[in-house]
Amino acid sequence: MERELGRGGMGIVYLAVQETLGRKVAVKTLPMAGEPDSAAAERFFQEARVVAKLQHENIVQVFGMGQEAGWLYYAMEYVEGESLRDRLARGELPPRDAAGIARDVARALGHAHAAGVVHRDIKP
Repeated sequence: MERELGRGGMGIVYLAVQETLGRKVAVKTLPMAGEPDSAAAERFFQEARVVAKLQHENIVQVFGMGQEAGWLYYAMEYVEGESLRDRLARGELPPRDAAGIARDVARALGHAHAAGVVHRDIKP
C-alpha cells in the first residue's frame, strides 16, 4: 500500500500497486479486529460483487476481492488525478466544468439505477 486515498462508512481506500501486472489500483479495505463478523464481511463483498457487474465508462472496474491478515479487501481501477473534493477546495468550478461533471455522475448513477443499484454514499 502506498498511501491512503480516503475513508468512508464502509472502509478505507488505499493506493497500491498490483505487482503481478505492474499497475496502480485502489484497494478498499475493511479492517477486522480478530475474526471477521460474517454479516459485515458479506455486506462488504456484496458491495464488490455489485460494482463488478456495472460496466460503464464512469464507474471503476473491480479486479478482485479477498481476505488477508484480518483485512477484507477488494481491488479496483485507480483513476489518476485530482479528486472533486480537492478541486472544490481550490474554489468554484467554471459552469461548463461543473455541468460536465454533473452529466458524467448522472450517467453513471442512471446506469447503476437501471441495474437496480442505489449508491447511498455520493460525495465529492
